Amino acid sequence: MGTLNEDYLLVAAIDFGTAYSGYAFSTRGDYSRDPLKVAANTWGAGNLMSLKTSTCVLFDKNKKFHSFGFEAEDNYSGYALDDEHRDYYFFRRFKMKLFDRMQLKRKFMLEDEMGRKMSAMDVFSACIKYLKDHLMKRCLQQLPDTTDSDIRWVLTVPAIWNDTSKQFMREAAQLAGIESDYLLIALEPEAASLCCRHLPMNTLKGCSGGFIPFGPRSKYLVFDAGDISDTPEQPFAQIGNREIRRNRLEDHMIGKWVRTTIDKHLPDKKHYYGRGDYTVERTLTN
Repeated sequence: MGTLNEDYLLVAAIDFGTAYSGYAFSTRGDYSRDPLKVAANTWGAGNLMSLKTSTCVLFDKNKKFHSFGFEAEDNYSGYALDDEHRDYYFFRRFKMKLFDRMQLKRKFMLEDEMGRKMSAMDVFSACIKYLKDHLMKRCLQQLPDTTDSDIRWVLTVPAIWNDTSKQFMREAAQLAGIESDYLLIALEPEAASLCCRHLPMNTLKGCSGGFIPFGPRSKYLVFDAGDISDTPEQPFAQIGNREIRRNRLEDHMIGKWVRTTIDKHLPDKKHYYGRGDYTVERTLTN
């Protein structure tokens, strides 16, 4: 890895989650005026509106990228209704496969919902590329002259991942078109901890009414319960002395299995696609 480029106009962060993914960005000017002024995309599907879309990706029979997120779920659901899904590769809940493999290799394969295999590097890079390109289109709406070299890219990863898994994500991002000199790999709980420093707090004991920001020597605890499957960590930080302690749950016994295990307890060979009014239940055969 070379020296990280410091000549950038905005920061764009991609949150590649186990169940849901999204992105956000902020210019250096906006950050200096208000660190919480961040732009993010709103994803829609039926009556659902969310700042994140599902981490699902669909490829055609030639293993070419087809769609991502809620769109991929809806497309695959439609193909399943018409009994045409066998020509497609549909992946979900695959992120933590990088943690499952003790000796990760660049050429390892992922199995889709039907048990067919594709290169994990191709799957991950296609997802990152989709989010990157989607983010760039959104940026260009607000900043028409923005180029890739104007952006400091941030890709978040679970803190429980080892260096091999992080390197795999870095190479997948490079394959997606993000140069290494413009990419920063950030740990999810530490990113959350830094964000908390700028969040207003409700009235503290002994303080007057209203909202106040964190002051020097303020202590706070961050528990990542939004997606327990990613990082069961409790970062502890203190403002001023830059003290950060992280307590990991013993052997990560809760961790990644919480969200993915739910799927395993569904009826045998039954998979559920779509959301809300679009939910489709179909018995699949290999």
